Amino acid sequence: MDFISKFTAKYAKLSKKCLRDLEAIIEVKKYPKKTILTNVNEIPKRFLILKEGIVRSFLFDKKGKEFNRALFIKSELSSSFTALIQNKPSKFAFECFTDCEIVAGDYKEFIKLTKIYPELAQLYIKILEDTFVLLDNRFTEHVLLEAKDRYLNLIKSTPLIEEQLPQYHIASFLGITPVQLSRIRKKLVTRS
Repeated sequence: MDFISKFTAKYAKLSKKCLRDLEAIIEVKKYPKKTILTNVNEIPKRFLILKEGIVRSFLFDKKGKEFNRALFIKSELSSSFTALIQNKPSKFAFECFTDCEIVAGDYKEFIKLTKIYPELAQLYIKILEDTFVLLDNRFTEHVLLEAKDRYLNLIKSTPLIEEQLPQYHIASFLGITPVQLSRIRKKLVTRS
């Protein structure tokens, strides 16, 4: 699996045997748009790496209103790490926003391999560090940046997102209403 060797190479140099054992516990699958990968209150068993497409995680408030928590794009992990690590039900649902190709691996088997291969344990640490930094940056951005700047950052990091997602999902991810997003877009167009 060329994708896995390229993905892992960003984090750590794995021996051929380690890579072979890792590949033995994963599979690549294609999922159509709207496929639920993990439901709220489901205990996930697999880690997911997005090879192609967009996945979203979302939750519901007490009134049943849906909120997008995160959008995942190519080469990002789209799993509930907290639920995997704690072996507890996920607080979020994960859904394919577009047709997706996903690398899925058995999490418990992966953890067993990290005890055999120190380089795989190092890879895991680096992935967790990157994930923490990404989530920390997203949180900071949500708190400190104006909605317009959050929108511009999203468009910069995911250029085709407006063609792939409905406006209300983008607005939900940004923590604003679709009307606010419409106003932001309009102001940006008139300034150009």
